[in-house]
Amino acid sequence: ARVARTPYLTSFGPDVINLVVDTPTVDEGTPVTLTGTIHDTENGNQVIQSAEYYLDTPPWAGGIPHTLQPSDGSFDQVSEVVAATLDTTGFAEGRHILYVRGRDMGGFWGPPEAIFLTIVPTGSISGTVQEHGSLDPLAAEVIAAGSNEYTTSAFETGAFEHHGHE
Repeated sequence: ARVARTPYLTSFGPDVINLVVDTPTVDEGTPVTLTGTIHDTENGNQVIQSAEYYLDTPPWAGGIPHTLQPSDGSFDQVSEVVAATLDTTGFAEGRHILYVRGRDMGGFWGPPEAIFLTIVPTGSISGTVQEHGSLDPLAAEVIAAGSNEYTTSAFETGAFEHHGHE
């Protein structure tokens, strides 16, 4: 199925195996490491020439390529472990898909492999809990809407502050 778009081209290119995102669910702005193995042992046995990943938009739809580097420092083997560190600053909240592919010395791009990366919202909430009439401080559990995380306000001041996922 991964070669269905261009069966007479991508079937000659290297495969992607062992694709991993070290932390598949992160707060926006947290760097993640993408690793995988590009190998041509079953598709021509040629040396790997390059590898790249695409965020959300695959190569056939005009996605922007990002380079994956060989872990041993150079592309000179039929099988190469590759990696990239992704800076998730500015990534939209939600589920993203990373497409990875490699190219061999024959110039053939192999079929892309995909993996998910999820960006979770973070935030903070703070304030003071007071009794309506007297404005005296109150101790209370404060829960953000749509969350199961909570914090407790101080009995003496009514103040609360919580940092974490919204």
